[in-house]
Parts: sequence; C-alpha cells; structure tokens
Amino acid sequence: MQEDLITKERSQDVISKHLHANKRIYYFDLKKNLNGQYYFTISETQPFSDGFKRMRLVVHREHLSGFIKTLTELESETNELESETNELESETNDALK
Repeated sequence: MQEDLITKERSQDVISKHLHANKRIYYFDLKKNLNGQYYFTISETQPFSDGFKRMRLVVHREHLSGFIKTLTELESETNELESETNELESETNDALK
C-alpha cells in the first residue's frame, strides 16, 4: 500500500480508461512524471479467494508505438491460427460424416 501512495505523489494521472472482461478489470492510464514525461500503465485486477490480485505494466512513451505494433501483429497471427484451426476442424467433421 505504501508503494501506491508514493506512485500517486510522484505522478499525475492525465487520462484513465478501463475495460471489464469477465471477472478481470484492465486499467489503461496515461500518466505524467515530475519531469513532465508521459508514460502508460496497464493494470489488471482479478478476484482471488483472499481478495483481489493486481498486476501492473509500465510502457514508456518512446516504446508505445512498438508495443502497439507488436500487439497488433500478435492479434493478426492469432486470428490466422484460429481460422486455420477452424478450417481443419470443419474438414475433419465433414470427413467423419
């Protein structure tokens, strides 16, 4: 808890958005440090038996384009793999009929 207080004193939230996904909540925050530099944090909270677990990732402004590009590439590759898997399953089901 002490760490959260220090973080809030040293940074300023500029924009904050969140995404509810099943039992998880993702927070996307644009922050500004004391030097006037912007950075992004992505936090995830999810319920556990003893409360909530929170994880945080910091992405510096100069790395954001590469970060987004990599995520976009992974999404595209995942879509292609899922499409191939669905086609194979469909062909297998047709062959079994």
